[in-house]
Amino acid sequence: MKIYLAHSAHEQEQGKEIEAALVSVGYDVCNPFDKENPGEITWMGDTSKEIADWVVEEDYKEVDASDIVVCIYPQDGRTIGIPCEMARAYCLRDFGIKEISIYSYVPDCVKGHPWPIGQSTKVFQDLFELLNHLKKLIE
Repeated sequence: MKIYLAHSAHEQEQGKEIEAALVSVGYDVCNPFDKENPGEITWMGDTSKEIADWVVEEDYKEVDASDIVVCIYPQDGRTIGIPCEMARAYCLRDFGIKEISIYSYVPDCVKGHPWPIGQSTKVFQDLFELLNHLKKLIE
């Protein structure tokens, strides 16, 4: 079963830890930060349109190929890519294109926000509970 691990550039270390935990129980995990980028991505600077297009297209291809999208929202709640990847998976499911599950970890600052709740199969506020839930799915 393939998981797309949506997380922000600021949580790459945590993303690697989550990826390792999921791989250890048998998941095939796509961590978008593991890819070789064709150029410089500055996140807060002057990323070119060509590089930005590549990032979006590559990430959407991986979401499309996944069975599960796991969204790890940052502690400050500030992110752009995660809601986009979540919406892509939600549309695939909602329009009947693909059966896909969306599990989200949300910090206190976004726990009651309707978008993560409405688009997720299930929302978690405890990362350990999320990982245990995913472990049970593959057993």
